[in-house]
Amino acid sequence: MKSEPRGALSQAAAWLLLGAMALAGCRPGPPTLKPPDDLPELVAALGAMGQEASVEALAYAAPVSSRPYALTIGEEQARVFAFGTPEERESYMRSIMDRPAAGRPWADGAKVWAGGSLVVAYEGNDGGLVLIFDALFGDRVGVEPGLGEPYPPAVTAARKAAADRLGLDPQDLEATEFEPSFWPDTCLGVGNQGEICEREQISGWRILLRYGERLIEVRTDELGQEVRFP
Repeated sequence: MKSEPRGALSQAAAWLLLGAMALAGCRPGPPTLKPPDDLPELVAALGAMGQEASVEALAYAAPVSSRPYALTIGEEQARVFAFGTPEERESYMRSIMDRPAAGRPWADGAKVWAGGSLVVAYEGNDGGLVLIFDALFGDRVGVEPGLGEPYPPAVTAARKAAADRLGLDPQDLEATEFEPSFWPDTCLGVGNQGEICEREQISGWRILLRYGERLIEVRTDELGQEVRFP
């Protein structure tokens, strides 16, 4: 079967992250880089990872001492709250986490990162982009260190690819099983006729998705950049 489209994380960024993981000896979780101190540093860091980002100021009310921005990366968008200083950001985050979710300036269930003078809130499900923000900022706000998301980014990518293939919403697909696996080649063992598949061991995931009574097997690489259907 033909490989499905990839998420926001480019191959260059994927190799950068994998190389950092190998050097740090911390597979399979993402490495943590120095968090960007401000918005220009964040845009520059994304650019260094091969992600073309644009920023637009937003007009709605924002937390005290901050300015809200829309950060667009490919087809995905996150909100960034830029504070005057890291201390102002830290003070605000200490106060906001004591409030009910409805009193926070991002949707309930959003993935939130904080570092330097920035707070980033992302409501999407692009596993590659989540991995990038994890690498840049470290642990997400409100998530215990080491736990991360209920699914690794590869499962999110598999759900999106399967949903696109079937004309469904990713939320319609339940991940019933996912386990680390090793594939024999760059086509994850399911190359098309005439396709060149380099013989090398690829670490990744075997994922089972359920839609009603139907089970769908998906194979991915470690980051969910390559998605195949046996």
